[in-house]
Amino acid sequence: MIPSHCRLECATTKPYLVVPENQGMAGSVLVQCAACSLVIESPRPSREKIDAFYSNEALWTNSRDAEGNQRSYVNELLAKRPQFDDLVQRIERFRRGGRLLDVAAGAGLLEKSLDPARWQVVGVESSRYIAEFGARELNTRVTAGYFEDMALEPASFDVVVMKYALDHMERPWDVLVKAREILKPGGLLVIADLINIDSFSARFFAEGHRLFHPMHFTYFSAKTIGTHLQRIGFEVIQVERPFMKTPYCNAKNLRTFAGRVVRRALNKFRGNNEKVFSTAFYGNMIDVFAVASSGNPS
Repeated sequence: MIPSHCRLECATTKPYLVVPENQGMAGSVLVQCAACSLVIESPRPSREKIDAFYSNEALWTNSRDAEGNQRSYVNELLAKRPQFDDLVQRIERFRRGGRLLDVAAGAGLLEKSLDPARWQVVGVESSRYIAEFGARELNTRVTAGYFEDMALEPASFDVVVMKYALDHMERPWDVLVKAREILKPGGLLVIADLINIDSFSARFFAEGHRLFHPMHFTYFSAKTIGTHLQRIGFEVIQVERPFMKTPYCNAKNLRTFAGRVVRRALNKFRGNNEKVFSTAFYGNMIDVFAVASSGNPS
């Protein structure tokens, strides 16, 4: 039984993992809830550091991944489009149209993938830079702001989508409760690209898992997200691991992954503490589809 006070800000925890500083990025300490097994970052960065991180234009135009490789969200937009098209196809197995809220919408790629004849899309994004970039370059309609601060009518949406979002939320319980409140009875919640703490890579590579980041505050598994969604008033209807349809599922990446598994295993056998970084792999991310039920949050 999960105690009623366990609301994704767990008080009774045990050590889980220390992720050291990397590429100039601050390290983080992860702990695990003794009641629900959720993994959280504790302590978290200050509000000032969080705001500075997301307001920095370089995050979207000139950032680096865990291994120091240069990345640019805006330059990778075209490459990301097929993943959004695929997500739309999977959403439309359950809903074929209606009013949809895209939380952490980025530049609005989901809006571009949805048929405007069937969908009315409202997007919200905390970064003003990327919201304005989407309006300017993609002709999307994304509001700059925080979902938590939006004044939204209860039961006013058919679908709420959170892609690359919930791990970054400072108050995930409140976010999920608000999502349930604004969904119509039977409305669909889609939590896409949720980091899976129970994946092979997270468990095997430990501090070398490339998805550990100081701006990821909460790490779910399929079990923990399902447990808390049920408590909030959702019924999980599908959990998927969509790696096979991503651009990372290719021969080169899989060869690299296999080589790093061998290297990590040999290091562990020899007692070598060298960090080996994981690559993208099956199960690193999960997509959760849930329906708003009539239950009340516990």
